[in-house]
Amino acid sequence: MAWLDTINFVKGLSGKKLEAAEIFANYFISKEVQTHVSKELSMVPASSLAPINKLLGGAEQIFKQDMFVPPYDDSSYELMKRMTDRANRQAGNTVD
Repeated sequence: MAWLDTINFVKGLSGKKLEAAEIFANYFISKEVQTHVSKELSMVPASSLAPINKLLGGAEQIFKQDMFVPPYDDSSYELMKRMTDRANRQAGNTVD
């Protein structure tokens, strides 16, 4: 399964906060972190500098396959909410 995540920058971000966000983004996509993502988390790295997880293959292989979860709809969210509520009740947690 492929999870396509993003790093978002808030519109209007500037100065030291923008600099910090860029440092974080660059660290997250660095070879070191992406190698950890590939080897330790069994995920496809976002960087071509990181080694490919041999069990999953490279990103180009995943994109060629039918491995994407369709977007959730209202019924999907309602089903997940009911399951979560039931699990919370069984665990003795209060449900809002």
